[in-house]
Amino acid sequence: WTFITATSTMAVARLADAASSNLTCNFQFPPNTTVVSSSRIIYIATSTGNLFMRTQTRFIKATTTLTEAVSDNSDSQTAVAGAGTNQSIASLAIPAGAFDLHTGANGDIIQFIILRAGADGSDTYNQPWDVVGVETTFR
Repeated sequence: WTFITATSTMAVARLADAASSNLTCNFQFPPNTTVVSSSRIIYIATSTGNLFMRTQTRFIKATTTLTEAVSDNSDSQTAVAGAGTNQSIASLAIPAGAFDLHTGANGDIIQFIILRAGADGSDTYNQPWDVVGVETTFR
């Protein structure tokens, strides 16, 4: 985690420009839920250029050891347009293909890994990508 300077003191995960970087967030399934119904990345908008990124998930059952319990699902790498340059809070939906194969129960963990390929020619964001967090809804 790093801090944005000058305009805010909000803690963010800064995914670098012109480099490969990633962010990992873990969520535990609440009682009486079995699936992730939606998830989105919350970030501070600083560019209208494209972010070249993908989302990967891992699912860990609470009832088995970590080495036995990990399943993996990935979204394809794609260019996504930035929301603007005014440093407002923006969001980006995580495609359901990154998490829709997982069915959980109370205590299970889903891990979201957000990967940015900032050095790729398709990434024209030309700014660090300041991620505030990941919002996940269970049902």
